[in-house]
Amino acid sequence: MKTKQLGFTLIEILISLVLGLIVVGGTLSIYISSIRSSIDISNSAQLNYDLDSTMQLMVNDIKRAGHWGGAIANSDATNNIFMSTTLNMNIQLRNFAAPTTAVDPANCILYTYDADGDGNVDGNNDGDLDDVGDDKNEFYGFRLNGNTVQMRLAGESTNDCDDEDNDTWSAITDNTKINITRLTFSLSATTAVAGPPSIPALPTSTQCLNVTTNTPYTMSCATAATTDTDGDGTNNLIAGDTATEVRQINIILTGQSVDDASVTKVSTATIKIRNDRVLTQ
Repeated sequence: MKTKQLGFTLIEILISLVLGLIVVGGTLSIYISSIRSSIDISNSAQLNYDLDSTMQLMVNDIKRAGHWGGAIANSDATNNIFMSTTLNMNIQLRNFAAPTTAVDPANCILYTYDADGDGNVDGNNDGDLDDVGDDKNEFYGFRLNGNTVQMRLAGESTNDCDDEDNDTWSAITDNTKINITRLTFSLSATTAVAGPPSIPALPTSTQCLNVTTNTPYTMSCATAATTDTDGDGTNNLIAGDTATEVRQINIILTGQSVDDASVTKVSTATIKIRNDRVLTQ
């Protein structure tokens, strides 16, 4: 006997196709969502790592500002050439757009320390600020150039943040992966920024102690020398006063992923320079 074979009707086929497309679409949606999530995590991890590494490098190196190999028993701290006012060796803040003008806050910091411990400022051995006969390798710094953080590996003075003829700058962030949107150095306290991105306040500031009068000031010694806090008609520091400056630097670093500008990070730090500056006004 012959059995009649019945197939799917057109409506049944259409319903099956629709159900199949729904299943495939859901699977693709989950897959795409997973890929996007993985990319976001990867971008965020890359940004976190790069900004944290950059900040740590800056913190560790800036802390060494003013280190002097001549700081031995019974030495006079006022003889530390790495903090000399005359030769302008103290920490200097500049803006890359105006590289020779001192400002606070700034996006460039210049400083020097005795890397080889010989007691001399290499790059300034003859006592002036030119590079004749000198090795330019104990003048350091960091700056924001465009959307990249750069480190100065060698230089000849702390006067110029863009002395390309005599300085050697090297990028420490990769602008094909992250864009640095802000780099700020300040000797003074900074206020909070609502954002975006939101930046916390950094209340610490450089402080100056007038050792002669035993009077502390919540400001740098340079500011104290031009400020009359008590209103007696005399600046806080006058000629002949001995002072000690506790130098503290606030740093703000912000960045975003090149692949996704919505992936951002803020990194802040406050550095207490290990070597207090001793000077005679």
